This record gives sequence, structure tokens and C-alpha cells, in this order.
Amino acid sequence: MTEAELTVLIPVLNWEDTLEETVRRLRQDVAGHNVEVLLIFDVTKPELREEIDRGAGDLAERYGTRALFRTDERGFGSALRYGALNATGRAVMPVMADLSDELSAIPQMLARIEEGADVVVGARYVPGGKIVGDTPKQRTSRFYTWLMGLLTNVKVGDASNSFKMYRREVWTAVDPVADSFDLSVELVVKAVELGYRIEYVPVTWENRLIGKSTFRVARELRHYGRWLAYAMVRMPSRWLIVAGLGLPLVLRARYRRPLQRSAAVGS
Repeated sequence: MTEAELTVLIPVLNWEDTLEETVRRLRQDVAGHNVEVLLIFDVTKPELREEIDRGAGDLAERYGTRALFRTDERGFGSALRYGALNATGRAVMPVMADLSDELSAIPQMLARIEEGADVVVGARYVPGGKIVGDTPKQRTSRFYTWLMGLLTNVKVGDASNSFKMYRREVWTAVDPVADSFDLSVELVVKAVELGYRIEYVPVTWENRLIGKSTFRVARELRHYGRWLAYAMVRMPSRWLIVAGLGLPLVLRARYRRPLQRSAAVGS
């Protein structure tokens, strides 16, 4: 079997009304590339399983997707970690099932990987990038990326967007632990720390029009905050050090030990 160029991970809580359209557009936009599409279903009630099985089977037949099912775990990040363990592609990329991501950017991002990038960020907050449907969540996300760039050396164009592509060995080397949406930040922060080559492409992100997001700003603040603190300690910006704010943070034992990049993992 030929190794896939890319595994796209799509986490789904029970079912998403826009899932079929997401998969259809994805297949259209990556035509000509060998892309594995892996759906990770978190099933919240046993009685829903039969219907979800039918829907997953239909998608597999028509679009060549592969499905994984979880009934005893929850979480965006944990679903992606589970999916990555089962990925076969040389690169791995999360995609949302709500049509918010610019799927047409994937071939360009894949080309960057093939040219030597280790991580390619789909960046909304750079020239050429934008968001449609600005909300408090998006404004918080923009501020978070600005703050990360100001206080740390993690300058990646969009720290919080989940729409990022990783060489599979990068994901393995980082060995993420986050269970929630902050997995996207953990992966890129630790990839920077390990010295991987990070690039970005501008993308347009559209706020969902159908269904409800499970993301809650107040609940996620502490999750995102820990990776900002981590980066401030391990990779403080020159401005932070000069301002004298880095020293007390560096002394914090929790984040003192540096990550070690495995010699077995290619650069």
C-alpha cells in the first residue's frame, strides 16, 4: 500500500450536519494527492451509535474515509491525539467539520511540507489572512496570538488556529498531552522549542453558520494560558528579558526542564 502524503483528522461529536459537505469539499480540493481522511467520532449515547455507524459507512463508501469511534472519552484534543496514533500519512493535519477552514489552502500547505517545512500554520492574522464573522472568540484569539508574539519567541502568524499541518515525526516528538482545543497551541509552541522549521500560509476562516460550537472562551482561558506561561518561561522574548520579567518566570520549577528532541526523529 502506498503511504499517504497526508492524514486529515476530523473530530466529530456524535454527528455534524456539515460533515458530509466538509468531506466532499476536502476531496475536491485535494484531488490528485494521496490523502487519508480519518473521522474520529465521540459518541455520547449508546443509542446514537447505530445511526452514526450508518452515516460513517456512507461517507466511507462515497469518499473513502476511515472512521474511529470513542464512547468513553471526550475532548477535541484527546480525539486528535487518538486519531494521530492511527494516522498513516507522512503529515498530519486537523480539520474542523463545520466548514470554517479554508480547505483549498491544503495543497499549498502540503507543498511547503514537501519543500522542507516541518509545520505549516494556516494563519488568519497575517497579510492576506482574514476571518469572516468576527466574534468575541475570534477577537480573543487574535489578541492571544499578538500576546504570544510579544512575550515569547513563538511568532507563527496564528498561535491558536487548529488548521496546521505537521510532519508526523514532529507530532510524535512533541507527544502532546492537551485534551482540549489548546492542543493546537501546545503542538506549535513545543515544535518551536524543539527547533523545527515553522512556516505559514494566509488563510480565511469563516465562523460556523450551522450548529453550535463546543468551544467556551471562559473555560478554555486557563488551558491556553498554560501554554503562554510555558512559552514565556522556556522561550521568553528579548523584550520580556530586558524588561526584567523573565527571571522570576524562569525560576519556576514547573517549566524549567527543557524539551529534548529525540535523535531518532528527523529534522
